[in-house]
Amino acid sequence: MEKLEHYQKILTDFVEEFAKKPFSVQKNLENQALIDTKNNHFQVVTIGWDKSTFVYNPILHFDIKNEKIWIQQNWTDILLDIELMKMGVDKNDIVLGFLPLYAREQSGYAVS
Repeated sequence: MEKLEHYQKILTDFVEEFAKKPFSVQKNLENQALIDTKNNHFQVVTIGWDKSTFVYNPILHFDIKNEKIWIQQNWTDILLDIELMKMGVDKNDIVLGFLPLYAREQSGYAVS
């Protein structure tokens, strides 16, 4: 399996499993896995109604660019970089996309 397909599978499995977990005591909210392997976008969003307020909250967002996994959003307490490495992603293939460039350069991970 080539690297791109391998990373797509890792992210697909992770996002699908994560979306199964309820993250709210609100019964009207649900987590959804949004997976686009053509454009390499992988997200989990919480969606639904909290009383009279519509909720749409991106919890996790990953992209694959140039065979590297970009962590774009993480509203969890999970250390996604560590989890990705446990699943076989090389540290040099992880980009902390939510950090500005100068901080990425100091992160110990890929810059772009």
